Amino acid sequence: METKTLIHSGAAKEMSYTERYNVAPLIPLPEYLFHRLFQLNCRTVFGVANYSTAKLYQAIAASGIQWIQTINQLNTSFAVDAYGRAIGVSCYVTSESAELGHVNGFFGSFCEYVPILQVVVLEQSHDLERLIGDVSIFHDVVDDPSEIDSCVRTLFWGKRPVYMGLRSKDATKLVPSSSLNGNIADKMGIKNTFFQTDTIKRVIDKIIAEVYASSRPLIVVDALIDRYNYNSTIQNFLTETGIPFVTTLMSKGSIDESLPNFVGTFLGTMSQPIVREYMNNADCTLILGCMIENFKNSYCRFNYKSKNQILLWNDRVKIENNIIPDILLHELLPQLIASLDTTKIVNSRPVTIPNMIPRVEPQPVTFLRQEYLWFKMSTWLKQGDVIISESGTSAIGLLQQKFPDNTRLVSQAIWNSSGYSIGACLGILAAYRDMGTLDKHRIILMVGDGSLQFTFQELSTILTHGFKPYIFVINNQGYTVDRTLNREKTHLNATYFDIQPWELLKLPSLFYSQEYFKRRCMSVGELNSLLSDKEFNKSDQLKIVELILPSMDVPVLLDPRDDSSDDESSPQHKRPRT
Repeated sequence: METKTLIHSGAAKEMSYTERYNVAPLIPLPEYLFHRLFQLNCRTVFGVANYSTAKLYQAIAASGIQWIQTINQLNTSFAVDAYGRAIGVSCYVTSESAELGHVNGFFGSFCEYVPILQVVVLEQSHDLERLIGDVSIFHDVVDDPSEIDSCVRTLFWGKRPVYMGLRSKDATKLVPSSSLNGNIADKMGIKNTFFQTDTIKRVIDKIIAEVYASSRPLIVVDALIDRYNYNSTIQNFLTETGIPFVTTLMSKGSIDESLPNFVGTFLGTMSQPIVREYMNNADCTLILGCMIENFKNSYCRFNYKSKNQILLWNDRVKIENNIIPDILLHELLPQLIASLDTTKIVNSRPVTIPNMIPRVEPQPVTFLRQEYLWFKMSTWLKQGDVIISESGTSAIGLLQQKFPDNTRLVSQAIWNSSGYSIGACLGILAAYRDMGTLDKHRIILMVGDGSLQFTFQELSTILTHGFKPYIFVINNQGYTVDRTLNREKTHLNATYFDIQPWELLKLPSLFYSQEYFKRRCMSVGELNSLLSDKEFNKSDQLKIVELILPSMDVPVLLDPRDDSSDDESSPQHKRPRT
């Protein structure tokens, strides 16, 4: 992925940063902040403008960063979350009267290790510990460049939200710009080599011994590998060693799934049998970049049960149930990989796992069902696609399929906030535009009809900026996952899981005067025809597709008890079709 690299190093004998960008010797304090973010590849700041934050817009423009005006604070928080996943750092600006509107997204970013800088313009003093102490890794009211650098450094390494208060009266305070010069990697504390402490050496020696002694090793690649941009390092290691590996529901798409030693995606109790078999039979499971060891939601229990687990978090290691604190992932991982002798590792490549295919081959006139939909979508995906998926049936359906190389999935796997995907789509579009690679990727949004109604307003921002994503709306008349999890007869036909019917294909016309592609698919044949349509496969305009599905139809992994097929005689409950 073309992200998270520091590009303005200010190396010796080159023009300094302030010379290159014609930065004055004295600049307003907020401008210093945005120049620092610019040096870390942040090119867009999001927010909802108001009187208090207006003091910062000139500073944003002066730093070379673009401003994206969003519709509301909740959508802002979703957009910056996705932007931060792609770029490695992101920022939004708000005021003390509006900051609570971001809380849901802010909590989600904390839960899923996304580096978000929340800049709050303060008109009066705040008790920051009381407000956000438990959901940010750092919080401060800044009035000096060194304090800004401390916040940004914590953001860069902590990979979690940072709360920065900026007093309104300090918005025009002049500070020296000279600190912007020099090597940004040095200022962020980035090192190419690390001193091997005794503790790190003992940890590495222990891990190496366990891996060498293993006859059935398995590697789990979790989300923090992507957050710390170690994807290429780990992929090269997996290619060289051939050790079987799985990704997780948090890291899907971060490693090339066409590698012959890719087993599948570990989804806890929803995992495919082959994945569970490898997880249960491994005698040494190395979990790299562990985001979370176990959790449980209403439809899935996620935990590691394999023997002899070694877990590498961002700031600690767990070996044989002993936790060793203060071991940083970005220091340990490069040294560990460099120390491993691949000739001493058992190479047991698994059989390549095919995509899940429908149990019954449907006829073209057959009504569309989840089982066939996600299989067919997986054959349509191509290298370089970026998929933003809502939590629910679309995320689960995609997780069970294999992706082409360099295909990314953006989804809130743990926090699962309804409506996340539309704001996230805006953030991803802005991120790939800022990287200059938007024309090399198809941006694909998969959203349910219920989730769409939470945050659909941000579609207007997407269109205003000229973005042209693919939008697939899963129309199953409401909250299908909730219906499925409440199968008692009293819930099955209850109206409280229904939603108000919308003319979904007409939504873009509310915000958009240009032509756009729209299509409704109810049958297998209609979907097949759509995905093979040459006009549909051109990325020249917005495309919105409504996929009509039964209200109690879910992906196989979500409901293993369901033995229905695409046959219309299935006893599975269906809503009336029109």
